[in-house]
Amino acid sequence: TATMSASQLYLPPHPTLLTLHSSYHHKSGKLLIIGDVHGCVDELRELVRQQDIVKGRDMVIVAGDLLCKGPDSKAVVEFMIENNFMSILGNHELYTLRCAYLAGRFGDTKLAEEEPLIMWNPEAVEKADLGSREYALSYFARMNGFELTSRSRAKTHDHYGYAASLSDEQLEWLARLPLSIDLRPGGFPFVIVHAGVAPGVALGEQHPYHLIMMRNLTKENVESNTRINPSTGIKNGSAWSMYLSEKERANAEPTLEHPTFIFGHDATRGFQRPNAFRLGLDTGCCNGNYLTGLLLPEQRIVSVKAKKVYQEPNGEVKNVLKDPPTGKLLSEIPFEEPSFPEYKK
Repeated sequence: TATMSASQLYLPPHPTLLTLHSSYHHKSGKLLIIGDVHGCVDELRELVRQQDIVKGRDMVIVAGDLLCKGPDSKAVVEFMIENNFMSILGNHELYTLRCAYLAGRFGDTKLAEEEPLIMWNPEAVEKADLGSREYALSYFARMNGFELTSRSRAKTHDHYGYAASLSDEQLEWLARLPLSIDLRPGGFPFVIVHAGVAPGVALGEQHPYHLIMMRNLTKENVESNTRINPSTGIKNGSAWSMYLSEKERANAEPTLEHPTFIFGHDATRGFQRPNAFRLGLDTGCCNGNYLTGLLLPEQRIVSVKAKKVYQEPNGEVKNVLKDPPTGKLLSEIPFEEPSFPEYKK
């Protein structure tokens, strides 16, 4: 039986705590989907208040990256939990969980101390004996498989500090966050991920690394339908949101079978609406721009302006910081290629 003390969480190998993919059946009321928050708790509260979101009647789902960069990441987590809101697992949640794991907050650190595991390593999954394949994959995806949180990066963004500031219960809540939330059970043709998807690959077969980290695809990625090493930056290939599967291209509008993917993660390009099947909502709130969301069922873009610049944007972001199409329905927004200049190989 899993046990939990005030100082130590018991996570692996309990197979009910983690899941790769989730769904949400929204029956009535408003549903507000928000891009990356990054610790901007005042703006999050203001956007929720502005849209008259009522706890128990309405729902808020954040597309990941609740933490880091902004003024109060812990307060963001507290706000989400106390209102029973939902979120995707973003890369900064992954980094923070990784640091918590290395610090012993999840109990046994034996796996963390071993040689880094290769992402999506079938042999490691088989040898781990962690129960179902889905649970094993989710375990490695979140805790061990990515090895993305180098000590230097953790120090840069203080993920160890964020991990230390969160209670055991808050860390457990983060660890339960899914890599995708499917809204189709409620009749909405939308699926929410943090970063990206490989076109033409079923949601359940998507590589967790892509869902959490991808920004670009190369022509080679698309033509061979490979899921190996998509670019996490913006200088190799083009925005993944530009690429559609054959079935998506054959449909003029999203359907429950071929939904729109809503994502964040890419503040460099800001608001993205290159076609009917992609919607990017990370508009750089922590950089002094906007916190942006999609309000359902009316499908309207809503936003609030950041109170200040919490983190200076780098040169690439400065080139594209722009206002989102606040107040417009999705049907009123013309399709536009991501505005940041593309870099080719």
